[in-house]
Amino acid sequence: TELLAKVERNREASTDAEYAQKAARIARDDAAKELKRVEHVGPALPEFALIMREQICGAVGLDAADLPYIAELMDLKSDQTRWRT
Repeated sequence: TELLAKVERNREASTDAEYAQKAARIARDDAAKELKRVEHVGPALPEFALIMREQICGAVGLDAADLPYIAELMDLKSDQTRWRT
């Protein structure tokens, strides 16, 4: 009846809200993990790029230090350090 339909709509809305909350929590946790990694390790490269480099180096027998990304070789001009994070 009408009351059962209302209960079902509320249940669906609750499920949708729980899903959205879980997705937001996962995104927040991923961002916090990446921030912690950058603060600890320091590179300006996303984690997937570092993993990809490790896999390439492992496959060809190189050390990761032997295969830097261009972003790791560049630096800001001394008068542009305000852009450093």
